[in-house]
Amino acid sequence: TANWTSLVRIGRSVDDSQSHSSPTTRDDFRTNQDQLVWQNDIRLPVGSLLLAAESLRQSVESSKTYTADSRTTNSLVAGWTGTLGDHRLQANVRSDDDSQFGRKTTGGAAYGYQINNEWRARAALSTGFKAPTFNDLYFPNDPWMGGGNPNLKPEESRNREIGVNYETANTSLALTLYRNDVENLIQWRPDDPANPWSPWHPDNVGQARLEGGTLTGKQRIGDFTLRASLDLQNPKDRETGKYLVHRARQHGTLGFDHAYGKLTWGADLIASGMRYNDTANTQELGGYTTVNLRADYRLEKDLSLFARVGNLFDKEYELKRDYATPGRTVFLGIRYQPK
Repeated sequence: TANWTSLVRIGRSVDDSQSHSSPTTRDDFRTNQDQLVWQNDIRLPVGSLLLAAESLRQSVESSKTYTADSRTTNSLVAGWTGTLGDHRLQANVRSDDDSQFGRKTTGGAAYGYQINNEWRARAALSTGFKAPTFNDLYFPNDPWMGGGNPNLKPEESRNREIGVNYETANTSLALTLYRNDVENLIQWRPDDPANPWSPWHPDNVGQARLEGGTLTGKQRIGDFTLRASLDLQNPKDRETGKYLVHRARQHGTLGFDHAYGKLTWGADLIASGMRYNDTANTQELGGYTTVNLRADYRLEKDLSLFARVGNLFDKEYELKRDYATPGRTVFLGIRYQPK
């Protein structure tokens, strides 16, 4: 109706992967995910209401033996957003009934105030829940590579943030300060950090804190749009005082888009600071900078060609010790999208 939109979505995703522990040994893994969502958006006299129900079934098929190979999560979601004069309000609640970890309820509230036409201040509080994946829990153990940890606990988080936004027709800026406290954060790490051949297993970090700030900006100049972002964070294990593994304290992007007739193209420079490969913070992984290109050419109203080039200069870097990252990648395609 004019005030009520109802959407039903059914989806399946399948991921096939292989693990080659030797030239003659191969293990196969297939992960299936089936999802059914019923979402309702209802316009109210004040604001709008979102009501949704979701069922998610995950299963794994493998040449190895998993202790558990399927689970189902049934969820109910409710949310309200509204505007009262210069005040922006939002409230959400979600209940997840996980067949493996039981029922968890999370939620959040946010408030914004429109100071004038350009400036808006905001604040938000929320809680979160994340169950370990099947690989986290049950990936078959290999004496050289490691495996899962069936004793993992789900992550639970408390998130707080404040921010300010500036927006005009051609300019936008946003500054966000945040603090996220995570209980039982899941991270993979070597059993013996001093041994480069040590197997890896996931473990829970009892109390982790991720706090920092994010600054983003966008500027339109003629047919060009310039974009930039900078993230500065302090990700620490509160029990040891050490930095969390594989998390950079500095990350930034700088990019642009240019529209020229039917052609839209652009580039992004991505830079990241160093990170640690071990919980003792003795093994450093160097920072890196990569460049990505993209282009879209509209053939017809509903038809376009697109191209992507990742890591243009074939930069070698590591996000995890001894695990390769992609070199230069090129992707070409054609997209049909009825409008």
